[in-house]
Amino acid sequence: MYGGAPGGFSWVSEPRTERLKVAWNRMLREVQSWGGPVLLSAEALSTLRTKDARKIVDSLQAPIEVVITARSLERIIPSSWQQHVRNGRGESYQRYLRRIADEFVKGEGEAGAAEGYEGDLMRGFWRAYLISGLVRRWQKLTGGSITVVTVAAGGSPNLLWQRFAEACGLSDVLPTEAPKLSQAEANIGITAPEAFALAAVNRAMLSTKMPDLARRRLRFMIVREGFHTRPERGPNLAVPEQDRSSVSGWSKFDVDELSNTGASIVGSLDELLSDFTKAPKDPTASEVSDATYLALQKVFEFAPPESYLTVRRMQRKLKKLLRSS
Repeated sequence: MYGGAPGGFSWVSEPRTERLKVAWNRMLREVQSWGGPVLLSAEALSTLRTKDARKIVDSLQAPIEVVITARSLERIIPSSWQQHVRNGRGESYQRYLRRIADEFVKGEGEAGAAEGYEGDLMRGFWRAYLISGLVRRWQKLTGGSITVVTVAAGGSPNLLWQRFAEACGLSDVLPTEAPKLSQAEANIGITAPEAFALAAVNRAMLSTKMPDLARRRLRFMIVREGFHTRPERGPNLAVPEQDRSSVSGWSKFDVDELSNTGASIVGSLDELLSDFTKAPKDPTASEVSDATYLALQKVFEFAPPESYLTVRRMQRKLKKLLRSS
C-alpha cells in the first residue's frame, strides 16, 4: 500500500516508496488477473487523506467494499501511544493526550466527522480513529458498502474472527476458531510501567548519536527479551482519570455520528462507547523504575561495544527524563 499512494504516508520515505512501487504494481496485476473477490487488508489505509486514498481506489479498477474493525477510544488511545513508543518516539503520554484533545477541538467536531479530518492532525490519529469520519470518507471514495465490525472489550479472539468473517462474506469458508499465533508472531503489548520506561529510554537514545538501526534493535530486545519475560509486569496502560470525561464525550459523539452514516454494523455500537468501570490503576513509581532498570540492563547487554559510552550518558539523562514521563 505504501507504494500505491506516494506521499500519503508521512512516516514512509520517498526512496522506500519508490522501491515499494514495484511490489504495489505486482499486487495490482495479481488482483486484476484473479477474476474473483480479493481481500486486501492494511491498517495504514485508515490514515490516508481523500486525495491519497483515491489513488488506491483508482488503481484497483474494481468495485470496492470496505470493512472497518473498530475499538472504543479508551482502548485505542493507550494502544496508539504505546505503539508510538514501540516505534521509537519519546513523546510523553501527558503531552500525547494534550495533543489529541487540542486536535479534536481544532477539527471542530462535526466538520471533522463529516470530512474525515483532512488536515495533518495528530499524524492521522483522528483520521484513523474517528470512525464516523472514516466511514464517510470511504463512502465518498467508493460509492460502495461500508461495514463496521466492533471489537468487544474482553471478547474472545474467536468472536472478533467470526464477526470479521461475516462482514467479508467468508463465514462458510473460514474455520470458526481464530488461528493461534506464537509470541514471536503476535504484536504483544507492553504494560503501563514498561511503556513509560521505554519512552524515557527512547528520549535518552534520541539525544545521542546512536545509529537508527542500533536503536531499533535495542528496542526490540528490550521488549522481547526484557519486558515479555518479567513475572510481574504491572498494570496495563489506561486513560488517566482526569481525561476520562473528555474521552467518554468523544466516544458518544462518534457513535451518534456513526449511527447516521448508514454503515452496516456487525456487533454493537454500544461496544464503541468508552467504559472505565474496569480501567486499571496507574503504575507506581516503583513499577516504572523497575521496568526502566531492566530496560537499561538490556541496553548494556545488547548495545554494540562502541555505544557503551553513549549508554552511560543515557543513564544520567534517564534520571531527569523519568520525572517528565
